[in-house]
Amino acid sequence: MTDPTSAYPEYEPYPPQPAVAQLPGLPPQVVEQPPVQPAPAPKPKKTGLVIVSIVAVLFLAAAATFGGLYFNEKSHSRELADTSSAQARELTKAGDDAKKLKADLATAEDARRKAEEAQKKAEGAVGNATKCQEAARTLRETAIAGDFDKLNRAVAEVLATC
Repeated sequence: MTDPTSAYPEYEPYPPQPAVAQLPGLPPQVVEQPPVQPAPAPKPKKTGLVIVSIVAVLFLAAAATFGGLYFNEKSHSRELADTSSAQARELTKAGDDAKKLKADLATAEDARRKAEEAQKKAEGAVGNATKCQEAARTLRETAIAGDFDKLNRAVAEVLATC
């Protein structure tokens, strides 16, 4: 069914009626009633806006927290990488130094071995020189003494040892 007032918007279905006050013994009097104020429209509910605002604030707080954690961890990671590369350089240098020290040790051991061989050779030469000196002394003494048999043996000994 259609509303009959929709076709005539200026038409009010029930115009306000003046109130009639009648007191006993008096003629009826018309009392005007004040116009009725329309009821105020209900305020729109803002529950959705409040919830959306709270969720937005929580998301911003979470984003700020995770952003701070990310940058903190990023700087910590950079520090660890720098420390790791510095330690790797130190280890490489220590390895190179160890190789150099091993080479120096091998050279020193070779020099020590050669020195010991030279010492043994020198000691042998000294021993031979001492034997040669003893044979020469014996040769001189026998030559001074004039014993030709001993002199021939002393010459043979000098030739054998020296």
